[in-house]
Amino acid sequence: MRSVFLVPLVLAAASPVHAEDTRNDADQAAVAILESARSYVPAKATERKAPSYPRNELTSGREGWVEVGYCIDENGAPQNVQVLDSTGNSRFERAAISSVGNWKFEPALVGGKPSWQSNNKTLITFAIDASQRGARREVARKYKKLGELIDDNNLAEADAFFLDLIENERLNLYELAMIWSQRVRYQAKRGDFLKLDLALHRATASDGQWTEEENYQRLLEIRVKVEIQLGNYAKALSAYRALKRVLGEDAPQVTALQPAIDSVRSYLDGNDVLESAAEIRAKGGCYGCDDSYWFIPARRTIAFREIDGALTSIDVRCTHKRYESAVSEEVEWRIPDSWGSCSIEVHGKPGTTFKILALPDA
Repeated sequence: MRSVFLVPLVLAAASPVHAEDTRNDADQAAVAILESARSYVPAKATERKAPSYPRNELTSGREGWVEVGYCIDENGAPQNVQVLDSTGNSRFERAAISSVGNWKFEPALVGGKPSWQSNNKTLITFAIDASQRGARREVARKYKKLGELIDDNNLAEADAFFLDLIENERLNLYELAMIWSQRVRYQAKRGDFLKLDLALHRATASDGQWTEEENYQRLLEIRVKVEIQLGNYAKALSAYRALKRVLGEDAPQVTALQPAIDSVRSYLDGNDVLESAAEIRAKGGCYGCDDSYWFIPARRTIAFREIDGALTSIDVRCTHKRYESAVSEEVEWRIPDSWGSCSIEVHGKPGTTFKILALPDA
């Protein structure tokens, strides 16, 4: 297996190399940028205008949100703006992309020099009345019917009913969170943990702003357990921290999860290879999304195995650097600590399943 140490100008992915030689070169390059990274100053927004509300959606009363990822170049301009997820409205997605693309920043500084900042994301919400926290009677009735279909194991009918609600009903943000919380129950009944993970993300996307507090807490509890089940340990820790912020460290729900979280931290600090399952999702109602899978690496060294289908490329977006590469089961990727926090997008054919390995640091 080849090892690729991801550092500037040492992107050895084209031909086999001796791991020892690559590591020596990479260590020198990593040390060279580590000192400057210690004086890192993050980019600062100077102009962030809110997006224009699409006229048709405003008139119809439709609300929604769009999660946007972007880089900030050395001139303080957004680059590589893309939709990461959304409530499934192409007009909202276009408005969000246009808005973020016109934001202005003071660029990040590394060693006193302007630098790219590549791991940024934001949630753009489209709300007609931000104070509204409730569902209309008609939607509440449909929400109840959807729950009854799930309870009665009429899953095919529940799926069709859900899709009709999401695609055709003019929902506000509160109603969207309600409907997606039912989707969580639906995917749990099906036992599809990857799709359950997506439903949980959408049901909790606004950090509980549009969800009843008790329901939000319950969803966070479920999310911690699901992320652990999938081997998404970085996301499990993030969900656990969110639960602690909401309930406090001494809450029974928090303390009940502490043994599992301690085990996760032990896994991450250990020498075992950690494995998580993944699948390239289709757009799934998110019109501007790529056919891809996003994850936060649990460790700084990763590899891909058991690819069933076709993976085309990875896009590693870190605070200080960005790196793109073809995907191969014959390569390990080592991400230097000096690159900062990272998220990784894997592109491929929808339906492709694969395993992500988090390898112990050498």
